[in-house]
Amino acid sequence: ADAWVNLLNLTSMLADSESDVSEILHIDNVLWMLAFNNVLVNLSSYSGRYSQNYALAIDRFGKFHPVLWNLNYAFGSYKNTGVGSDLDLKGLQTMDPMLHKDNRNKPLISALLSNPLYRNIYLHHMRTILADHFSDEQYEIRAAALQELIAASFAEDPYQPYSDEEFATSLEKTIGERSRIPGIVQLMSRRARFLSKHPLLTVVPPEFDKVDVKRRKQYARDRITDFTITASVSSFPRRVFLYYRPSPDQPFQMVQMMDDGLNEDGAANDQVYGITIDPEGAFERIEYFILAENAASANFYPARYRQTPASVSLSELN
Repeated sequence: ADAWVNLLNLTSMLADSESDVSEILHIDNVLWMLAFNNVLVNLSSYSGRYSQNYALAIDRFGKFHPVLWNLNYAFGSYKNTGVGSDLDLKGLQTMDPMLHKDNRNKPLISALLSNPLYRNIYLHHMRTILADHFSDEQYEIRAAALQELIAASFAEDPYQPYSDEEFATSLEKTIGERSRIPGIVQLMSRRARFLSKHPLLTVVPPEFDKVDVKRRKQYARDRITDFTITASVSSFPRRVFLYYRPSPDQPFQMVQMMDDGLNEDGAANDQVYGITIDPEGAFERIEYFILAENAASANFYPARYRQTPASVSLSELN
């Protein structure tokens, strides 16, 4: 019963533009899911016609997280966005990175992308996926290795729906008489090129020139008892946020970093942002990452903030 109440609450908050849906939804995880679905043309998902093949799991802190599953129709194997007819190959290659941004029937997309900060983070995630996996030929090399790994088992499968020739050419050519499944390289080489040149994805993001944590000066009597973090940011930053947590089993908390000359950030408006986290004796170490946004883009420090956030302890600072 509580799960249904929580889900109804989430639905209501998504429909109310004044609500802070981040209270009950892990926004960043959802934005990663949406970026993944769009870049990889995974339309047998929330981003496609039936809004399917994902789940929402609620954690012990009361926040929903998306869970992806059933990815066998990714890379354009299923072609319907829910708007109009199935996309042809060119339509798959050039699918709008802002697909469904105004579709109220998909509030996880339209409600979140109507928020400028969330929109910029979503576009950042798309750029990251492209840079990490499709900017060179690594994905093609990996796909070929997986194809070779399963080749013998495929040949022995009496129920295989495709011929040996179709299997052999499936990376480079469209296969299947009815389903018309595009080759992964055939699809993604042009899709990656299209997205990398898209105006929304070519905006210069904020750059982190230096990130520092205040340390005890040599021979100073007073010990450091809090975490004062500064970030020098270029490329027209508009807002900078620090996310921190005392331990990996805790959720990150977000606070805005300031460039007002009052937070050990140097002079006001010098593009150096600062914030002090006072643990009040409750914890000795934090993990953290920083988000910076400008008018049309966003960036994170460190780049792999999800896998390896920065960390620091009071003992290190002293």
